[in-house]
Amino acid sequence: MDKQTTNKSDACLHDNEPAAAAAPMPRPQVVEVRPQVLECDVVRFQNNKEKWVALVGLLDGYPYEIFTGLQDEEEGILLPKSVSKGKIIKQVNPDGTKRYDFQFENTRGYKITVEGISEKFNPEYWNYAKLISGVLRYGMPIEHVIKLVASLQLKDESINTWKNGVERPLKNIFPASPTKATLPTRPTSMTLQNSTIFIDRLRLYAFHGVMEQERQVGANFLLSLRVHYNIYKAMASDDVSDTLSYADLLQIVKREMAIPSNLLEHVGARICNAIFLKFPQATAIDLKLTKQNPPMGADCDGAGIEMSVTNHSTNDK
Repeated sequence: MDKQTTNKSDACLHDNEPAAAAAPMPRPQVVEVRPQVLECDVVRFQNNKEKWVALVGLLDGYPYEIFTGLQDEEEGILLPKSVSKGKIIKQVNPDGTKRYDFQFENTRGYKITVEGISEKFNPEYWNYAKLISGVLRYGMPIEHVIKLVASLQLKDESINTWKNGVERPLKNIFPASPTKATLPTRPTSMTLQNSTIFIDRLRLYAFHGVMEQERQVGANFLLSLRVHYNIYKAMASDDVSDTLSYADLLQIVKREMAIPSNLLEHVGARICNAIFLKFPQATAIDLKLTKQNPPMGADCDGAGIEMSVTNHSTNDK
């Protein structure tokens, strides 16, 4: 792995419960325990004639933490212009202290890690960051948080610069005047109880079974799949990039089903593991895999497995 190391950044903000600015949004579930890895948006902006960058860690599509600093190799963070997304990774040092690293993929496909972006915070910045974090974590809509940050009356000019550095990327991610359809204004509030994306009774021909003949001749299979994940961002944005892709799920299923196996349990586990690796935001999977007309001397439509699994990376942190 290529590695670029920096340990200077101007601020870190932990937050997680925003909503779309133009229309009332469903309130996200409070998540106080940070996952080890968060998807990240990179936002570049001008602040007092200086070039700044914000690394916005996202949980279910909403800001959970924000690192802001100068676009400067010596005094901040300097990233290639092509980088617009990445991951923020929480690491535990040998002495038990924690740090945050930023990882991105360059144009040649190599992963680059910027280590220790959390190690050089100004303590005063950090105190303000914790204040903003609290109001977001416990449900204040993001448009109100933006107003709160903008209204802060701070005497120190460097703190005012930090305040602008927090406000700008939040506005960029959740603009005040959307140019596309948003959620209806009524009901004024709603709570999402559960959400999944599913594939129902997918028909496949594959070569699985304990007997060698089954792995040579093959059989017809039916697969049903439900992937649990939070659809808040997709509900508001109407953007396909904010949801899980049916096509990607289908390709994962077809790839794993094409590998001959003795046990359907093994096939199901591989499918689930591959989905979690591709979509770390998925929290759980329900899978049913049926072999039609199984060779066991019984008059039945099919036999197979059902399994429900949870993603440890999002549920056990």
